Amino acid sequence: MSFHVPQIDFVAHDDIPYSSAGSEDVYKHIKEAGMFVPTQRTEGISTSDLITRIVRDYDVYARRNLQRGYTAKELNVSYINEKKYRLQNQVDRMKEKVRTVEEKSKHFVYRVEEKSADLIQKWEEKSREFIGNFLELFGPDGTWVSYSSLIKDLLQSIPTLWFFYFYSSTRCEYFPHLL
Repeated sequence: MSFHVPQIDFVAHDDIPYSSAGSEDVYKHIKEAGMFVPTQRTEGISTSDLITRIVRDYDVYARRNLQRGYTAKELNVSYINEKKYRLQNQVDRMKEKVRTVEEKSKHFVYRVEEKSADLIQKWEEKSREFIGNFLELFGPDGTWVSYSSLIKDLLQSIPTLWFFYFYSSTRCEYFPHLL
């Protein structure tokens, strides 16, 4: 049996014979033609799985290599797919920028919330302090009440002295003996 497929130089596979309908080893004619390269099996690694991953992830591979500077021709990528991949890359970059701005915005909002909570707490403390000081000074038992009643009593008991003091400070020449 002759085996000739254009652009195939060899077949690499493990050396275990694989049987099929009518054949004990499907690779027998390739081995006889000198186009077979035996490989060693690695436990847990399947060629089929590798090929499936390569085919499944081809778009990622092509996009990544276009970004690295390979041409569409070098990657055997059509014009339409090249434009699609480049557009997807731009969309991904835009998404990343949006994520970055979103994270920065969240951080900014968190800082503003934190600062505003501190500001409100300080405002409440200062307002309590102000109210306490106000009540201490002007409340029913406050300092101002005791001073005002003392001043009131003093003014009522000695109106003449008040008059003389006020008058003497403004008109010293009339009452020199009071100075």
